[in-house]
Amino acid sequence: AADVSEIQQLGAEWARSIQNGPKLGKRQRGNLIDLLIKFVMQRFVELPYKEIESMLKLTPIEETRAGKELIQIGIVQGREVGREEGREEGREEGREIGREEGLRAGIQAVLSIRFQPISTERMEQLLKLLIQIHDDETVAMLLGLSQKVESLELFEQKVAELIARR
Repeated sequence: AADVSEIQQLGAEWARSIQNGPKLGKRQRGNLIDLLIKFVMQRFVELPYKEIESMLKLTPIEETRAGKELIQIGIVQGREVGREEGREEGREEGREIGREEGLRAGIQAVLSIRFQPISTERMEQLLKLLIQIHDDETVAMLLGLSQKVESLELFEQKVAELIARR
């Protein structure tokens, strides 16, 4: 059975081969990298995503253009929802709701990418917890935490602790 150091060496070589494969299209490369990540995730279920990124020498998701775009899309979509609700409840409250919704959408996007696969039920439960937090500074802090935390369980625990303190 392969150990972490062996997979670390081979995984980085495999990732490099996939990324430099001259006969592969961008989509094929992405699919193969996704399969490699899933293989490592299933082989080492206790490893946090950050270690897998490091092991395979991948660019951290929050540093990739796609990752930044997903976070931005979530913020923009949330602002749009907030603006709509804000017209009814007042401009100031709408801005705050929009920012919170955007931040929550960003958290959802980051966690969905970092800790895949996440069941729909589990994500819905997490969003129900996040909705209980009505402070955009706290939700912004949680977006930062979602990019750094080592496991989904640890993130859920931190959210639950924040809610319990209120």
